[in-house]
Amino acid sequence: MPVTTESRSLSSGDELRLFVGLAVQPFVAAALAFMLFPVVDYTGRPLYGGFPADPVDAAISFAFGVGIIALVVTVCGAVPTVLYLLKRGPLSLRKVLAGGVALGNAPFILVVAAVVATQVARGTMSPDVGRLFYGLPGVVRAVAISSYIGVGSAAVFWLEAGRRIGAGTDS
Repeated sequence: MPVTTESRSLSSGDELRLFVGLAVQPFVAAALAFMLFPVVDYTGRPLYGGFPADPVDAAISFAFGVGIIALVVTVCGAVPTVLYLLKRGPLSLRKVLAGGVALGNAPFILVVAAVVATQVARGTMSPDVGRLFYGLPGVVRAVAISSYIGVGSAAVFWLEAGRRIGAGTDS
């Protein structure tokens, strides 16, 4: 069944672009994570000390983990979000990039919520939950890394599908 919006339905070529744009997201996120690993490693040393014995192996592991998480985020977050936005009107670069930031940070937000919920359920709510994430520097680092991967993935989606099926405006 073709994807329809209020004003138009997508052509089969647009549907294919949309599919490809979404299907490559886990691979794009993994590639971005691999390229970002030197920054991840360097900024993590002051927080928790040490360094990997084999940086390439650690970068591959980090990229693989990010790719798996990106698959879940794409299926459970990006696909419904894109379809919802398409029903409300044409995609714009601003909407796609904002969605990338939001979806890039969604796993971290869910982890924080799960930690807080677990502590509340156990009755062991710590007044210093931030220490579990290496304090404010750790939170800022996680948000920055997640935002970079989310925006980078969204930009690739925009280049592959969004600009062709969107209006091309920045509103």
